[in-house]
Amino acid sequence: MRSKHILTISLLSAGLIVGSVSVASADSSTPTSSPVTTASPAATAYAQQLAAYKVAFVSYQVAMKQYEAAVKVAKSAYKAALQGREAKRAIINATFQATVARANSDFASALAAAGTADKKSAAVTTRKVAVAAATTARKAALDALGQLAPAELPVKPAEPIKPVAPAKLSKSPKT
Repeated sequence: MRSKHILTISLLSAGLIVGSVSVASADSSTPTSSPVTTASPAATAYAQQLAAYKVAFVSYQVAMKQYEAAVKVAKSAYKAALQGREAKRAIINATFQATVARANSDFASALAAAGTADKKSAAVTTRKVAVAAATTARKAALDALGQLAPAELPVKPAEPIKPVAPAKLSKSPKT
């Protein structure tokens, strides 16, 4: 009998709880009027700054996406230009080495044929002049290749300054 009594009480209390929850949820679906508040000038200025920041940030994000796409294209173009530059540099260096090797072989044959010190000195001078001319030609050719300039990043906009909350008035002591 006691268990029936406990069961009845628990069912009644559960029914009351479920009923009150459904009433509370029904009450929350009705619209309530909120009091109208006017914004302070500082809050309005901040809201305008925040809106301008959001617009600037969206344009920044668009600019960054365009920049990233341009970087991909520029990287592939840069790789191609770099490979072309390396091929030209290899040709310039091969020409330089061939010229120096030719000057050295001419020097060796002139030295073998030279019998006097004056002819040997002339052969050394001729070799030095040929190597200097080859070095100058190589430097001029490498300078003519030039350098590639990197792309510039877009500038991120600055965030607006948040307004400072007005100071609270202190209560005057009661007299």
